[in-house]
Amino acid sequence: MQAAPALEPGFDRTRPYTSSMPRKLQRTRPKQGSRLAALRRAAGLTQTELAQLVGETQQNIAYWEQS
Repeated sequence: MQAAPALEPGFDRTRPYTSSMPRKLQRTRPKQGSRLAALRRAAGLTQTELAQLVGETQQNIAYWEQS
């Protein structure tokens, strides 16, 4: 049996998250994703084409549209 890895100084197993770590959003995200998708479709663009036009990745466009 292997020994457990050493923990960083000050690490508390009972409280793995600290105040410096991000928390879940308290507010809901705005419903702009569906508007972005509708505008993209109205322009006749795919997510990939829009991503190239604005200098982003297709994955970011998809993420924004899901938000």
